[in-house]
Amino acid sequence: MRLIERRIGLLFAGFLLAFLVVVCRAFWLQGVEASQLSSQALNQQTETIAVPGLRGAILDRNGTRLASSEDAATIYATPYQVKNPPAAAAKLAPILEEKKGKVLEALTVESGFSYLAKNVSLITAAKVEKLNLEGIGQLPASRRTYPQGEMAGQVIGSVLAPGVAIEAGAVLDGAVVGRDERVPA
Repeated sequence: MRLIERRIGLLFAGFLLAFLVVVCRAFWLQGVEASQLSSQALNQQTETIAVPGLRGAILDRNGTRLASSEDAATIYATPYQVKNPPAAAAKLAPILEEKKGKVLEALTVESGFSYLAKNVSLITAAKVEKLNLEGIGQLPASRRTYPQGEMAGQVIGSVLAPGVAIEAGAVLDGAVVGRDERVPA
């Protein structure tokens, strides 16, 4: 009889010790580390997005636009989130005006991120968004347009990528380059 009482006493002491450990841990997390954990959670749940600045317009002496920037979008894929890559490629290829094989290759790449199309019009981006495909998204971008035709584009200057100008655009870069802004999402 004493052996059973002793075992019950040890079992009770073990449960009491485990309960005290849980209570101490809860006090530590909620009392001592609460503010640090709260700020970590806030940082994890909010995101700051860089909104690219637009390049300024280049005008002739009469004020006619020779080059200007317009809003665009970059379409991307998160390949491991795309459920049915062949079906998604079949839907996206005609909208993006790309070959189905090229789009399928981008959707099946062994990576967490893949560009499908850069600097597409907002109309094209809206068509892609309307498909509501999982794993397909878009990023804000801008593209350079030449309202008077692209013939003088090499003289006026071109933009290789955001912030990378060539030709006359590089000379005027300080005057026409936009500033990126960071906004909370």
